Amino acid sequence: FDFHYYHCFGNVWNGMSLAESLRAVEGHVEELRRFPAMVGEWSLAIGDAARTAPGLGSPDEVREIFGRLQGTAYRAASHGHFFWNYKDDAGADWDWLRNPSIPHFCEQPITLPAWSGKGEDPLEEICDPSPPQAAVCIGDVVFLRAFQGRYLEADGSSVASKRRIRSKDCQFTVMPPLGQQGPANGSPVVAGAAVRLLSFSGRFLAVQDERVVALQPHEVSSGASEFVLKSSSGSEVLRHRGGLYLKLRSSNSFVEVDASDDSPEGALLLRKAPTGPRQRLTVLKVSAPSAVQRRLWFPAAEVLPAPTSPQVKEERMLMSTPPPKRRASSSSNLARLSPAKRRRTESEPEPFRLGYRFQGLAESLRRTPARTRQRSAGHYKRAQRSLKQRSSRQTATLTSSVRRVQARALRQSLRSSSASCVCRPRRQRSGGEKSSRSSIATPSCRRKFSTPTGRRRRHAEQSVKPGGSPKESP
Repeated sequence: FDFHYYHCFGNVWNGMSLAESLRAVEGHVEELRRFPAMVGEWSLAIGDAARTAPGLGSPDEVREIFGRLQGTAYRAASHGHFFWNYKDDAGADWDWLRNPSIPHFCEQPITLPAWSGKGEDPLEEICDPSPPQAAVCIGDVVFLRAFQGRYLEADGSSVASKRRIRSKDCQFTVMPPLGQQGPANGSPVVAGAAVRLLSFSGRFLAVQDERVVALQPHEVSSGASEFVLKSSSGSEVLRHRGGLYLKLRSSNSFVEVDASDDSPEGALLLRKAPTGPRQRLTVLKVSAPSAVQRRLWFPAAEVLPAPTSPQVKEERMLMSTPPPKRRASSSSNLARLSPAKRRRTESEPEPFRLGYRFQGLAESLRRTPARTRQRSAGHYKRAQRSLKQRSSRQTATLTSSVRRVQARALRQSLRSSSASCVCRPRRQRSGGEKSSRSSIATPSCRRKFSTPTGRRRRHAEQSVKPGGSPKESP
């Protein structure tokens, strides 16, 4: 049997968290052990919701952990596994050349923490640690993630689930209802409480024409902007990574995300339907995660040697891009400061030390002698002058070449016209007698008799008598 395992296509995979995706990979082992199997295609691509894992660090670390777990699971295939693809322009998740540690994934297996399947998975706390206060309180800033892995965003008056990552436009503040008919500020939010959601742009979520929109505070009413929270897990207090349903307080309708596999960016509608996956939202608090649980169960990543094949080296050389230029270190600028100021500067964070870097650059420019600046200005002027002279010489050379070509063409035209030229006799004299011989004193005919051939032609023309034939030359 040929299995193709992909964890990034469709709303089901995009809505899974990183912990759920890793558990799904772990479940592939039992499936591969049941049959004679081969994994024909697999990649490092992962769903939208699993891309953000504050407990594991950068996306590169998430990709490495996800790949090593797949390499561990696919060892159970009786006929091996094949990665897609050797070289692919779609990104590093699909490209073998950009991930030199793929061949070593099977050699460094990792295991997940044990879980019975009841309660919350301990892997969720490792991938996305809870803040010091996990309960969601009035006044907290939260993210709301829909079932397809996209985050709710208020762009002007429109509200939709279209963001793949957590940004400021996706932040909502949990506010009490109008008239303080609910929990006070700072108190935990319990199931069944009525709240309002304030977007980052200062607009409240409200229902207008069976559609969820973002309106200004003076445009909303209490009945259209207050929602009752219903917990999906049955817990009394709403917590970080918890699921909830939003029900309009003035009606019995729930907020639903209108999205499909073809169009994952869905709008928020109000429908009278039973609660299901399309109405479920995941709440995530905005706070600095605790790094205590980080890498408790993942072994430290080792520096893996790159393949030494000449063909692979050539491919990487062709595909590699030049590294970005690094800025010079500020240690040389700090050495110019006094000892007391240097100690104070080294204790400050890096953004404050950048000012001393540029200050040292300006100071070095001020210390440049005036004679050096004048010399540099003189070099610049001489370079400009030589450039002008060079261009004028090139122009003169081109003009002379054109003139030579024109003179050559003129000489050729004169020669062709002189071959058909006939000498005219002089005018009759006053006595009415014609000249006994023709004259060639006209300036236009003088040039063609300057050569020996021309003199012979002249002698032949002079020997012609009226009504006779030319003389025979000796």
